[in-house]
Amino acid sequence: MGLFGLFSGQQKTSGRTDGLSALRQKVEDNPKDARLAQDLAMQLKAKGQLAEAFEYVRRAAQAHKEGGFLQKSVAVLKSATAWGPPPPELLEDLAGFHLELKHKEDARETLVKLRSVLREAGRHAEAEDVGRRISELGPGR
Repeated sequence: MGLFGLFSGQQKTSGRTDGLSALRQKVEDNPKDARLAQDLAMQLKAKGQLAEAFEYVRRAAQAHKEGGFLQKSVAVLKSATAWGPPPPELLEDLAGFHLELKHKEDARETLVKLRSVLREAGRHAEAEDVGRRISELGPGR
């Protein structure tokens, strides 16, 4: 490989990193822009950086909610649960949004999943609290 090829390869790698950094900065500069946060989450997911992707998808959902699009918040978070084991915070957000929409059964289903995730993580006290919340929802729809 010639000298030019060596440098152009470095620039290419650097450009990809710089693009992700630039998008992070745009998200920080525009916290209410759900689309930017979603774009960043998807790019991070594609790179296998799930923990950070989940963080940004939660930010996107919050921005949708603040913009008056609570249903979109739910859709964004639900789709993210398919990426891999979701963090408890994402499930907590999703359950809360379901409750705001008066979707009791969806909230219950999400809380049951949250309780399971917390138990697997050894966070038994928190899992018990979630169990109480499930009981408070009462039976049926």
